[in-house]
Amino acid sequence: MTRHRGTHESGAAALELVAFMMLLFALLVLLSPLTGIIREQLKLSRTAGRTVRFATSTPDSVRRTCSGIRLARRPSVANVVEEAGCTHFGTDPASPDFSVAVSAAPSSLAPGAQVSVTVSNQVDLGLTGLLLSVVGIDESYASPTLSATAVAIEE
Repeated sequence: MTRHRGTHESGAAALELVAFMMLLFALLVLLSPLTGIIREQLKLSRTAGRTVRFATSTPDSVRRTCSGIRLARRPSVANVVEEAGCTHFGTDPASPDFSVAVSAAPSSLAPGAQVSVTVSNQVDLGLTGLLLSVVGIDESYASPTLSATAVAIEE
């Protein structure tokens, strides 16, 4: 029986694979909140667009807010803020970090005036945000605030 002297690398490939898989998993865990940030930014952009259309349109038919209140021909700022919350969250309760800013009351503007609606919301990064906080990175990176603005002309 002959004995082969190896280079003592038995199992090294398996160890390298495990190290690579751990690194890949850690990267995936740290980057996964990026999809949540992108999704929230798209949702905010859609909300701002729909809300500014709601604020500036003057339909001939009667319309109601999402809570069922009958609207005057032109909505108030409170109606616009409520519509933004309904558009963004649907029937779910609104986040305390969600805010809406309307440049002027649509009900008091003359036709042709410009109205802008800005919606913003803070995003929770979950485990990644917790790790950023533990490391000592600024809190604004751990849970960033995203916003979107839409501008339209009053009809």
